[in-house]
Amino acid sequence: MKIKSYFLVAFLLFAVLMIANQSLFINSYEEGVSLVNFENPVVPKLIASYPNILDIKDVPVFFDSKVTSFYTNNTFMVIGLKSNKVYFINLKNQESQVFELKNYPTQIKQYGNTIYVSVYNSEIIPFEITGDKVIKKLRINSIGETFDFEFADNYLYVADGIKGLAIYSQSNGSYKYMRHLKTGGEVQKIYIDGTHLYTLDGAKGISIFDISFKLLPFLVKSVDTGGGVNAILKNGNYLYVTDKWYGLEVFDMKDINRPADNKQEKINPIFKHYTLNTPIDLKLINKNYLLVTDNWGGLEIFNVSNAKKPELIKIFNYHTDLQGLYIKGNYLYAADKKDGLIIFDISNPENPLEVSSKKTLNLKLLPKKLEKTLNDAVSVYAIDDAAYIADRQNGFTIFNISNIKNPEVLSNYVDVKENNNVILGYTNNFIIEGNKAYIADGYKDLVILDISNKSKPKIMSINRVSGRTMDIAKKGNYVFIVTDDVGFETFKITNSNIKHLLPKFRINGFAKDIEINGDYAYVSVDWKYTVLKNKTIPVGNPGIYVINIKDRENPFVEKIIKINNEGVLKLHIFNNLGFAALGENGFAIIDLKNGKILSHINTPGNTKDLYVKDDYLYVADGKNGMMIFNIQNPENPIFVKKIFWMTFGEFNN
Repeated sequence: MKIKSYFLVAFLLFAVLMIANQSLFINSYEEGVSLVNFENPVVPKLIASYPNILDIKDVPVFFDSKVTSFYTNNTFMVIGLKSNKVYFINLKNQESQVFELKNYPTQIKQYGNTIYVSVYNSEIIPFEITGDKVIKKLRINSIGETFDFEFADNYLYVADGIKGLAIYSQSNGSYKYMRHLKTGGEVQKIYIDGTHLYTLDGAKGISIFDISFKLLPFLVKSVDTGGGVNAILKNGNYLYVTDKWYGLEVFDMKDINRPADNKQEKINPIFKHYTLNTPIDLKLINKNYLLVTDNWGGLEIFNVSNAKKPELIKIFNYHTDLQGLYIKGNYLYAADKKDGLIIFDISNPENPLEVSSKKTLNLKLLPKKLEKTLNDAVSVYAIDDAAYIADRQNGFTIFNISNIKNPEVLSNYVDVKENNNVILGYTNNFIIEGNKAYIADGYKDLVILDISNKSKPKIMSINRVSGRTMDIAKKGNYVFIVTDDVGFETFKITNSNIKHLLPKFRINGFAKDIEINGDYAYVSVDWKYTVLKNKTIPVGNPGIYVINIKDRENPFVEKIIKINNEGVLKLHIFNNLGFAALGENGFAIIDLKNGKILSHINTPGNTKDLYVKDDYLYVADGKNGMMIFNIQNPENPIFVKKIFWMTFGEFNN
């Protein structure tokens, strides 16, 4: 979306001033890079998110993949992408340069007038800043995975994954490889503190080396954090650690520095806090506040005036992972992985306003750590005063939305029982017809419920098939389901009798979605995966299977629409056009009459669902949130707006 230049310049100047006033850039991955102000640490404010607010020459409206690393200073914003690119964006003259790389950038750091970019499994590239220009210099070849790097005097240390810690020495202006040190783990990050170097070794924990003699570091101590360490930060006599499984941990440096009587002696943290998701990075601000980025779990803020016992005082959070969409009238209903039902007012189709949200399961009495495993809302539907969510963990959930601003959970999986046993625990999708709900359940396949009493749904029948049921559609007295085994199955319903018809064919792939249009069923088919010689390889024939169901009991595959040999997750049909969700490959618009691909947009996130209203396409792009496109010309969708979702990753170096 175009932004007037005077607003752009004003924003950039404002952003630079804000940086000096306790504002931080944070990697939001699919979302881009976000600027959050912490002038009041307990009330953080989102200022903006890049690239949605910049309109600079040669920079796309949105990036084609997630941000893997970034760096900012007063002149440049440098952004590395999973698509093997690095952008140098000059914030003063509004120009940009893009460089193609051999692989994706893992770290971006500045030393003097040079910005170094480490490239996964390949090299470290120096970019010299001369005035307003960026000049690519002679690369430093690396031997291992090249996750991170640090300079100390005339030496370069590289985190080389399973190969360990690589050491290079400078001679005549170039760096020469000297040796590797094994740590016993996979070295992913490096921190240097005076004469000590810390390597973050994944599941192995932390290795601490004395580098008084730079070429020959010797191991001082190892610290097992319990799961997989992501980041560390020293605060006086304490070491703060983010661990993938154990959250925020605090270690006493006295325990770490104390000579060990036994090399196997374990150093225990003096404090632990389980974060909501996966803690990634840490930052101290105003001395007494610790920020912990927690991926889609949000930004956790701790008071550390008592350094050995951080106190959680705030969780700054947006929604997490958008997976399903439905539109009725002027309201858009969204299914978010963690946050469940979210309702937007789209009276202005280009500017949706959030009205309310409600989780599918109330977790007040359960540990936060369980939330990421107990919520997985994937699809949504609304009619009259009720909204319905398919949640793979909480089953089929019904909401009362008579008060659109305050949805109320009426029932979920714990309310659907057979012989007092809970049965609905993995609902993939459903259809509503009158007072009946037809459930595609991953464990029980086709379940039919009486929902006359929405607070107490009753089981009418359970109908088993081979494999897991992924989606469901109904045409008259016939129910069609797609599975990960046979692929396409049919049930005939006569009064209260339900008959499973013998399959007429198998689908070669992972059938995930079914849409009916006239006498045709359109089945979205993804790759299947198998292990061959210890390697996971894709198998099958993905695409959109067009199945003729004119004779309901004798369906057959009429043709397969291929989309660049990519797997298809979901299809939405509107005016004889097919809108296909392609996961990490974005989405495609197809003319269903001839199978021609009209357009293909590679979004930054993971496109899981789409919905069309009039001239607008709304895209559920996973952690990247909701994107809106004008599709008056389906051959050239125009990006309109992004509704902000947010994940929280690394801080600016």
